[in-house]
Amino acid sequence: MSALFGIYLVFLVMRVFLAIIIFQKGRKLKNKNLIELGVIFIILSVANLSTLIDDLAIPGLVASIFFNLSTNIGLIIAIHWVDRVFYMNRKSPYKVLMGIIIPMAITNVLLSALNTYVFLAPNDIIAVISAILFGGVITIFGGWYFISAREAYRKLRSNKNVEPWIKMRFKTIMLYSMCFLLMGISFALGPLVPIEIATGITVPLFLIFITLLVEAIGEFLAWYMPDKLKNYYNRGFIVEETKELSEEEIMKQLGGD
Repeated sequence: MSALFGIYLVFLVMRVFLAIIIFQKGRKLKNKNLIELGVIFIILSVANLSTLIDDLAIPGLVASIFFNLSTNIGLIIAIHWVDRVFYMNRKSPYKVLMGIIIPMAITNVLLSALNTYVFLAPNDIIAVISAILFGGVITIFGGWYFISAREAYRKLRSNKNVEPWIKMRFKTIMLYSMCFLLMGISFALGPLVPIEIATGITVPLFLIFITLLVEAIGEFLAWYMPDKLKNYYNRGFIVEETKELSEEEIMKQLGGD
C-alpha cells in the first residue's frame, strides 16, 4: 500500500457521492446535462476504484488496464458534455478534438493491454508511449475545459442578475480543470522524469497527488456547494434588473451566439 492510498480513497468516496447526487438530481429535473455529468463521475469513479485495487496489489488482479479504459471513456464523454453545456448553439472544436482524442485513447488502451497481458515483462518503450498518449488525452480535455469555463465566466461576471455563488462555480471549474491539465502533463512525464523526492514518490507522482487533492475539493465545491458557502458568496447580492437568472437560463445564454 502506497502513501497515496488515503487520497485515492477520499477521491473515490467524493466522486461516488457526487455521481449519485448529480445523477439523481438530473433524473428528478429531467436534465440530460446533469444526467450525463453524473454518468461521467460514475465512470471516473471506476478509474479511482481501479487505482485502489492496483495500489493494494491484490494477487491475480491487474487493474491498470481498467484505469486507462475507464478514464479514457469518461473523458471522451466529458468532452461531449463540455460541448453540450458550453457550446449549445455555437461552433466549437468538438469534432476536431474527438478526431484527435479517440485514436489516442484507443492506442493507449491497446498498448496498455499489450504490456499487461502479452509481454512477459513490461516493455519500457511501449510504457513511455502509452503514458504520453494517456497524459495527452487528459491534457487536451483539461485545456479545453479550462478555456470553455473561462469564456463562460467572462460572459457572466458583469451580469448583475447572476448570483455570485454561480460565478464562483465557474471559477472553481476553471481551477479544477487546470488540475486536469497539470495532471495530464504529469502522467506524460512520469516515465521520463523518474526523480524521487521520497521513497517511491517521484516528482510527477507528487504533482499528480497535489492536483488530485485540489481537483477533488474543486469538483465537490463546484457541484455540491454547501448552502452556508452559497450564502457567504451571495452576501449583499441584489437583483438590479427584472429578475434573477436561473442556472438553466444562464447556460442557455452561454450557448447562444
